[in-house]
Amino acid sequence: TDPELYGEADAPQAPNSEVYLSAPQGDRRVILQWDNVSELSRDPISGQDIFEGYKIWRVDNWQRPEGSIGPTPQEWMQVAEFRKNPRDKLGSNSPRSLRRVLRTDRDAVKDTLIIDGQEYFRYFIGRYEWADSSGITNGKVYFYAVTAFGVQTRRNPVTGLLETLELGGSPTAVQKEVVVASWKTGSGCEAVKVVPNPYRGGADWDLEPSDCDPTGTKIAIRSLPEGWTALKIYSLAGDLIIEADPTDSRVVGTCENSLGNQQSGSFYWDMITRSGQNVVAGIYLYVVEAPGSTCRGRFVIIR
Repeated sequence: TDPELYGEADAPQAPNSEVYLSAPQGDRRVILQWDNVSELSRDPISGQDIFEGYKIWRVDNWQRPEGSIGPTPQEWMQVAEFRKNPRDKLGSNSPRSLRRVLRTDRDAVKDTLIIDGQEYFRYFIGRYEWADSSGITNGKVYFYAVTAFGVQTRRNPVTGLLETLELGGSPTAVQKEVVVASWKTGSGCEAVKVVPNPYRGGADWDLEPSDCDPTGTKIAIRSLPEGWTALKIYSLAGDLIIEADPTDSRVVGTCENSLGNQQSGSFYWDMITRSGQNVVAGIYLYVVEAPGSTCRGRFVIIR
């Protein structure tokens, strides 16, 4: 749209949103929830309600380039869209209907707003919910954003014809908002695995090293038993390499990573020893303590 022809116009403001990981339904899944604040804004020129729907965006394969604080605009891809008036003309039966993501059971009102003498409800985050399970790889870094968009009909001052304009915001995110899907807890010691194993000098989820993540790489001890209390890694000679518990986190690619290991049955290790050194090539043993069991296994690091 040429702003010289149509003047200034603002899209509905972006909703407040949250991202949830390790959903009860399983791993390789990310749940987004947001509120309805975008629906309470009005076009600054016409004063009309132009809200039409929401677009959901994702960034894959971000590698934390040196000096970057988050993904560039070009890295975002749209993964879903939900409208009041779907283009397929199927109404509420459309897979892209706004009703598909509306949680009518979450009807607690946060507050009320008076717009043009009429009362409107603002709901809490969770009024809308959408789950993404398309191409999600556990351990890899993703970013998500939800933007609102509006539709308005205006007359082109050059042609005199009515034209429908779509006004939408742009997705943005910073590094601390990174999302890392993880494995759920396992049902016993036989479920515990190390990924990748063997580790061959790198992994698909690697990032560029940074001040707070000096290796940029990691391995995952996955599918840990529910309620596990301690994890120890030893060299084959019996030297203690690291000791951790569920509240500890070595790295999940965020540099603000304490929740990464607490929200799942996975522990991510940045391959730094307890003495602050890079771990060397070799065979390593892990011991996981859990209620009623002690899990043991081994993995290989090749440099």
